[in-house]
Amino acid sequence: PRRSRSLGSEALRRACPICMEPMVGDARESFCGSHMCCRNCAVQCARQQIWEGRLPHCFEPECRMPAHPLVAMGLLSEPQDQEKYAEVALWSNPLLQACPGCRLPLFVDAEALRGCGTYTCPHCDLVFC
Repeated sequence: PRRSRSLGSEALRRACPICMEPMVGDARESFCGSHMCCRNCAVQCARQQIWEGRLPHCFEPECRMPAHPLVAMGLLSEPQDQEKYAEVALWSNPLLQACPGCRLPLFVDAEALRGCGTYTCPHCDLVFC
């Protein structure tokens, strides 16, 4: 009885905390390097997060560490998912702004963000603050 209880707790430790299915061999993934889940759940989490406009991050509520870009791209095998990830990653850069005229992206000077710098869009020549 004692041995079976030990095996049961070992099986729980190796169960995916999301779907509760056993994690076998290399079918484990981690967004942060510490918290593990099965590959299927990691792929589903990463896809859901990017399509909600968020960069993939750890599923553990107390952690929420962002996934390294190589980890995220490894989970997102579909070309449309990888393209969406690149878009979300690009727009998460605080130095990237959209021109209010043509809506095309442009980088702004970090120093100018502290005040009201004047920008001229190289695409449509709109001058804005």
